[in-house]
Amino acid sequence: MAKPAGRLQRKYRVMWNDDGGIQGHYYPPLTAERYRQIHLGYHDGSPVDCYLFPICYSGYTTTYPTRARGFAFIVDRLKQVETVGAYKGLHQYHFAENVRRLFEQGHDPTELLLQESRRLGIDFWLHLRMNDWHHWGGHEEDPDRPGLPTGLNLFSSPFYEAHPEYLIGADGIAGYTGEHPPTAMRWFQDFAHQEVRQVRLEVMVEACERYDVDGFQYDFMRIPGYFKIGQEEANAHLMTDLIRESRAELDRIGEQRGKYLGFSVRVPSTIAGAQAIGLDVPTWIKEGLVDIVVPSCFFCTDFGADMQEWVELTQDTPVRIYPGLEEAYWAGYVRGANVDFLDYGQGPKRLLLSDEIINGIAANHWASGVDGLYVFNWACKTWEGNRLNLDNMGDPLRVKYRDKLYPLTRRDGQYAYCDLQVGPLPAQLSAEPLAMQMRIADDLAEAAARLESCELWVHLVNMSVEDSIEVKVNGHVLECGNPLEPGTMQVPVWLQYPLAPEQVRQGYNEISLRVVSRDLPRGLQENMPIEVADVELEIRYYFPNGKGREPRGYRPRT
Repeated sequence: MAKPAGRLQRKYRVMWNDDGGIQGHYYPPLTAERYRQIHLGYHDGSPVDCYLFPICYSGYTTTYPTRARGFAFIVDRLKQVETVGAYKGLHQYHFAENVRRLFEQGHDPTELLLQESRRLGIDFWLHLRMNDWHHWGGHEEDPDRPGLPTGLNLFSSPFYEAHPEYLIGADGIAGYTGEHPPTAMRWFQDFAHQEVRQVRLEVMVEACERYDVDGFQYDFMRIPGYFKIGQEEANAHLMTDLIRESRAELDRIGEQRGKYLGFSVRVPSTIAGAQAIGLDVPTWIKEGLVDIVVPSCFFCTDFGADMQEWVELTQDTPVRIYPGLEEAYWAGYVRGANVDFLDYGQGPKRLLLSDEIINGIAANHWASGVDGLYVFNWACKTWEGNRLNLDNMGDPLRVKYRDKLYPLTRRDGQYAYCDLQVGPLPAQLSAEPLAMQMRIADDLAEAAARLESCELWVHLVNMSVEDSIEVKVNGHVLECGNPLEPGTMQVPVWLQYPLAPEQVRQGYNEISLRVVSRDLPRGLQENMPIEVADVELEIRYYFPNGKGREPRGYRPRT
């Protein structure tokens, strides 16, 4: 059944969140043309229909002259450069200096990007990071101002620096009882204070009145944490009041302009995760306060994230779901990085998403019935030199028969109190089966004629040549295609298991691993259990859908 139309007229295929910090990686000065190119040069002719630019790279400094209480124009902060701390090295300076030089040339950087978006036919939104850590980190703590740094951080503001009483503080995180306590949260501002909420509202209104935007987003995932631990539920109504006030202001500005201004929120990837930090998103949806919800993980992709609960929550409303894709993921290996040979290529490492992984994530999300996709921090990925897979991921038909890699999620523990990752890895193997769930969007039985190969790859640590394990997929015992052999060099162990199309389900698949036998001294077995570091299912399609691969003999000695 089709969703109600709603007031937001345009449906986006891909929403691109510009981190905003990319200009800090370029030596000043940037020309207006170069500035437009480094931010929007990827998108001409791509499925990106919506471009979101931050009014603040951190939580408190704007890239335009501001009158909003609590915020500071970063060029004004730059005038105090002799006291700037070392956080981020020259990045902060280059960022601010490029803004200063552009204004000196007569260009407003944000207006440059707005006009370039218009030229490309892309809607232009602004966004605000509701809390952040860039405004604090990297300095010694000031003994006279607990929780505040000694050196000037260009990304901070007098409002933040003058009000330590607004911080969540060490006492605010003392009640956390889980693993990986969110220590950075003590430097975040507590939204239980009216003044903290009010300055966010004021800067949003100022930005939307200054620029002819198509919408605005509150980013609650950069960085999550808004109330003292244990006070989230009691204070959730305060955040809902802020959302109501923001919607009313956007409607007021839109009425003056004769256009509707969209409103979006980026929140944790699960409904429970959002509610855990005081974000009552179901109420926001029920009251029609927001147009787009972007469920996202924190920084590292959760391959198990399932958008079905969000799709069901919004199915009878005009609210659209755009799951967020971060630019990286945790892996138990380094994938070709330049490491010492004796490291044996082991991880864990934070790796950029490959095209095949992007295909798999996109296919799973499209299969859940989402309205489009949202990418975060991908400018950094481009800066690393990878070719983005935007053209394919923006269309469920184009991504359907593309090569894919479906990994299982490794737990990273960051902000586990709201980013409720259910990743099963890493895990130790024993005689008892280790059962894991993997979601696959591909219908391999239907695509059998196009299928070149389907293989399960299992990365094991402390596996020896005479150890034996059993691997099952959906109850089928698999045969290893590359068993370890005596006399070969010890390298990272990646066991390969070919799969037939009928052994893989469209949807959830159960993968089971267990130890059958080990021929090692008991002490070694106890101290060095076999660990499952990574599990990946690789699907390759024949060219022209899949990547073309040179046939054997195409080049000499192949």
